[in-house]
Amino acid sequence: MNDTMLSVGNDLSKKINIICLIAAILIVLVLPFKKEIWYDETVSVLCSKGISHDTQGAFANTNTLSSSAIDQFNTAGNVCSATMVDNSNSLLYNLGLHWFTAIFGNTISRYMLFSKLWAIAALVAMFALTRTMLKDHILTSIATMLFVTDLGFVSISHEI
Repeated sequence: MNDTMLSVGNDLSKKINIICLIAAILIVLVLPFKKEIWYDETVSVLCSKGISHDTQGAFANTNTLSSSAIDQFNTAGNVCSATMVDNSNSLLYNLGLHWFTAIFGNTISRYMLFSKLWAIAALVAMFALTRTMLKDHILTSIATMLFVTDLGFVSISHEI
């Protein structure tokens, strides 16, 4: 396939590239329509709150557990400890999720939003790199669409 077959006007190509980037970002933001977290994601949430499987020993002599008792573990130091004990996520991810949810709240959608924002950052970085290498070629749009439809990328961009 020669270059002229994929070549469209420079202005038109720019517009198509931007439209494809916006569409890719919308795909990441909108999907999935329904989300239930699974075991591994639960461990990620707990680690981001400084809770690991070792934490239960701190409550061995109590009959009831209050949210204030659990909140005492919600520190950056405990997030580091919980990450080393329980989780294969990076420390940077768990600390980021810790601070992100401290600011924006603790709901499944907020936990997912943190991953979605990083997915959007990856899309924009890939778009910028492709555009730097190919200028305003239509292949930038194709690369963007291939990236956002990759099953690995899509699934991880919604996972906590």
